[in-house]
Amino acid sequence: RSARTTERVNAFMDDSVIPAEALHYEQLRTANNRWTRTPVMNELMQRARQAGLWMFPLPERLGGMGLSIVECAPVAEQYYRSPFGSEIFNCYSGTISNVKIIDSFGTEEAKARFIPGVLSGEKRSCISITEREVPSSDPTDLKFSIRRDGDSYVLNGHKSWATGAITEECDAIMVL
Repeated sequence: RSARTTERVNAFMDDSVIPAEALHYEQLRTANNRWTRTPVMNELMQRARQAGLWMFPLPERLGGMGLSIVECAPVAEQYYRSPFGSEIFNCYSGTISNVKIIDSFGTEEAKARFIPGVLSGEKRSCISITEREVPSSDPTDLKFSIRRDGDSYVLNGHKSWATGAITEECDAIMVL
């Protein structure tokens, strides 16, 4: 299954994505809002989804292909040939991990609000882990804290980066 998917992604990259990179960057350069997807990016995402090349590591019940991390590795090697390849196949790291976390632990309200837009590719999410003076490669070193206070949560700390949070399509940020 992985070998066939890798071949299909490689062909899609060669035939559609790589040839569209110059147009993507031109559309980005001339956009009124550079923090949203370009028309060619939207078109490529739609074509990838229609081709069944979508959210490879998510379970089939969520619209993914159900590939394991080992099966995804050669697929990712192909789509990372382009700086925006992971987004075209809706496999952006924040998207995949956040959908899995919300699907497993979120309330029904959170699932209904968040998951459909991300699965369709209309929305995306990101992860905020980076802290000043803390090596974020080891989450046990993070200083940021979250504590429950009645029906609310108190977030205490400073995050210095959240990849993709500024984009117009970003609908949720997972704070670690």
